[in-house]
Amino acid sequence: GGVGRAFAKQGANMRVGFASINKGSDTVDGVLSGGALIDGVRSFSGSARTDFFDKLYGYPIPTSGTPLRQALENVGGYFQRSDNTGPWSETPGTSNAASHLSCRQSYNILMTDGYWNGGDPAVGNADNTNGVTISGPNNSDYLYQPVAPYQDTTSNTLADVAMYFWKTDLRTGLSNEVPVNTLDPAFWQHLVNFTVGLGVTGALDPVTDWVDLVAGTTSWSAPTTNATKIDDLWHAAVNSRGEFFSASDPDTFANSLSGILSDISDRTASASSVALNSGTVSGDSKLYQAKFDSGDWTSQLLAYPINTDGSLGAQVWDAATVIPAAASRTIFTFDGTNGQPFSWSSGISAAQQTFLGNENTLNYLRGDQSLEASNSGAFRNRSSLLGDIVHASPTYVGPPSLRYPDNWGSGAAENSFPYSTFKSTNTSRQPLIYAGANDGMLHAFNVDTGVEEFAYIPNVLYTKLADLADINYNHKFYVDGSPTVVDAFFNNAWHTVLVSGLRSGGQGVFAIDVTDPTAFNTETNAAANVLWEFTDNDDVDLGYTFGKPSIVRMQNGVWAAVFSGGYNNTFDDDGDLSSTNDSTTGDAVLFIVNLETGALIKKLSTEVGSAEDPTGANRPNGLSTPSVVDLDGDSIVDAIYAGDLFGNVWKIDISDSTNPTNWDFSYKSGGVPVPIYTACAATTCTSSNTQSITTQVQVIRHPVYSGYLVLFGTGRYFEVGDNSSTGQLTQTAYAIWDKDEASLTSFDRSDLLQQEIFKEVTNFGFDLRITTDNAINWSSHNGWYMDLINTESGNTNNYGERQVSNMVVRNGRLVFTTLVPSDDPCDFGGTGWLMEVDVHSGARLAFSPFDLNGDGVFDISDLVNVGDIDGDGFDDYMVVSGKKSTVGIIPTPSITENIDGGSEYKYTSGSTGAIELTVENPGSRPSGRQSWRQLF
Repeated sequence: GGVGRAFAKQGANMRVGFASINKGSDTVDGVLSGGALIDGVRSFSGSARTDFFDKLYGYPIPTSGTPLRQALENVGGYFQRSDNTGPWSETPGTSNAASHLSCRQSYNILMTDGYWNGGDPAVGNADNTNGVTISGPNNSDYLYQPVAPYQDTTSNTLADVAMYFWKTDLRTGLSNEVPVNTLDPAFWQHLVNFTVGLGVTGALDPVTDWVDLVAGTTSWSAPTTNATKIDDLWHAAVNSRGEFFSASDPDTFANSLSGILSDISDRTASASSVALNSGTVSGDSKLYQAKFDSGDWTSQLLAYPINTDGSLGAQVWDAATVIPAAASRTIFTFDGTNGQPFSWSSGISAAQQTFLGNENTLNYLRGDQSLEASNSGAFRNRSSLLGDIVHASPTYVGPPSLRYPDNWGSGAAENSFPYSTFKSTNTSRQPLIYAGANDGMLHAFNVDTGVEEFAYIPNVLYTKLADLADINYNHKFYVDGSPTVVDAFFNNAWHTVLVSGLRSGGQGVFAIDVTDPTAFNTETNAAANVLWEFTDNDDVDLGYTFGKPSIVRMQNGVWAAVFSGGYNNTFDDDGDLSSTNDSTTGDAVLFIVNLETGALIKKLSTEVGSAEDPTGANRPNGLSTPSVVDLDGDSIVDAIYAGDLFGNVWKIDISDSTNPTNWDFSYKSGGVPVPIYTACAATTCTSSNTQSITTQVQVIRHPVYSGYLVLFGTGRYFEVGDNSSTGQLTQTAYAIWDKDEASLTSFDRSDLLQQEIFKEVTNFGFDLRITTDNAINWSSHNGWYMDLINTESGNTNNYGERQVSNMVVRNGRLVFTTLVPSDDPCDFGGTGWLMEVDVHSGARLAFSPFDLNGDGVFDISDLVNVGDIDGDGFDDYMVVSGKKSTVGIIPTPSITENIDGGSEYKYTSGSTGAIELTVENPGSRPSGRQSWRQLF
């Protein structure tokens, strides 16, 4: 029964099979491997799941010996099969021709209630074999050496069999791409064993003797007695980087097996940007990276020093390892009216207590692990107290450093409290890293030590906070958005304010005054710094807050938070399945709220929602992150631009200095807002070719005439089906000319200059792209576009490429990354391209942006041979416009440069968990203002 209960919790992503130690007189539909009957790994869903349990419970248990060594050898032999019905096939157990998965992780759970006997195995003395080198990707060879606690002095043990199938590449011919973790460094196809002794104990104690085994002061005895054979069972788990469990009753066995199956689900990935604490490389520059583990949904937050050549030094700290003890943490929350300590008796409200259920759950959320399943409790196990950081990029905040003026114009309250004084007063302020995590908290970490200084739990999340403690927890998002932290003025003082949405975590935005990190020394003091929360209780048109808020000074002198209404505002997020807080229109909307109080100043609706869904599917619309721009350089905002899911680009005029009721869309027809452009994958928009805009548009001055260029890419990556590489609409990078005229003259892509990706080559060890350099004519072109598809040799397959991370305008270049999804589960979700083109025309640059040959010089040696393009009989060498990621899917790069300005460094943290450094030519540095998009 314990086996069934434990396996019943597992999902369809697992492949499960079983083998018997002794075949017995009856048979099971299975495959023979080395003479032992094995029901090979199969899908574990639907009828296959039922079939597995039928075979398991119907299997005869013969009264025979316990030949564990031969049984494990037969299982290992099964994992060496290379046929399509074998374990490496994408569809194991079927005869369908299918690809073989190079990243599949293989585990064996060996359970016995007896001591092994029978004939010797054929693998000899595997854990004392001389050093073996195993080849890995990118020259990351692994050298196995026989050291403690693995080796012993005895041959033909169960531990030898386990070691053999761990250090042997079981599937030659496949790339070695098995994910590694802190417990298992093996990247080749190998077998990990979890061993379970049922009602038996050995001569060694796994708790008290482990340290001595690692140190080599205690050794494994020859397995000649019953007790030492149980030690050999433990030793087999150690050699193959698994775990050993001793279970004396069915409940303990079921819990142990559940823990094993949870461990088997582990996989590490990274999907958030890195954050830099400096725009220029200097002696104390650091890079901060978040990585998450989807096995138990925990994270690491790592700090690395940046060397003068842009390379990263050794890890300085991991915040996950230095989270304070539960009782010592400063955690605070919001009860709907005021900030409160995250405490049961003197903090959270009665309603919040009802949602949590009991004080034990609160203590668990604070970090108390005493009631986790591994300690015989009922709560979910955690390997660390830092929850998974998936989409929330870590944000560095140091002393005040903005370029605000001291004179804000006649009558401005800020003039009596100069910003320069605020800066000088806070020059020694402790820098912090802020990161939202899916443990329900926004965390603040000390940049010098990595220690958590404080954490905040939004009130809007209480309906699902208790789920985090559930032993059967299915992953949910909580604080999944990246915060904005900016200096602002209110109540006759300057403040540093943090505002954050929840992204997939919920329908809410919160604000905290983080001016003085020392003010968070106690939970009571910390709670006093909560400013407000704005949720769908305040306005039903607020959806899931994917966009990043802006913090700005409005024309009427009020400092405000500006944010999109988000996505899916017609969907329930509060757990009660009611429609009380659901939008009835699905319109894309924008909110402007008072930064100090959270009171709504202005709500602007595009009036384009579910009824206007171009596909006719009645989907809700939603704005991307708005760009709030200052057009005249006085640090006071004048206009807002934003794209939406239906491909529209909107412009809002907020230049009226006296009456916010006059803030409105720049263009209307019959009182209804009109977009300045609609993105479609053809000249004429249809129900099937509208391109979603989910990134923040960038706004720059037109290079020749009046008006502005609005730059953006299209595509989305959060709805069902978005992760497919087939059947996808071609997406595009755009620059459209907003002529800033009194009346709007509509135009479409036929009025834009087309640039193309016309060739892809492999050179210098990279996959590279070449794009066109067509000249733009502003008398006939209203901007430019580039479809994200390689048109070489008439190719029409776009592979699902899209642009879902924000562009960067830098030194006359447009820098952006694309995402190419993959259906191959070994690709960490896919890959992407780092693209760099001329910002004004979309043409390839006149100089090489990449140091492709790694010589530290940007010259003709970095050009790529593309063959005879012009037909003159000679090979042509061209500048590269794109470089494919080597670390999986990548977000917007973090950028810094060499101290002398001669090189630029771009860091991309990929979905593989690795960081890629691209050394670049910084190009020319034009003088004057280039962009009005507020970076806050």
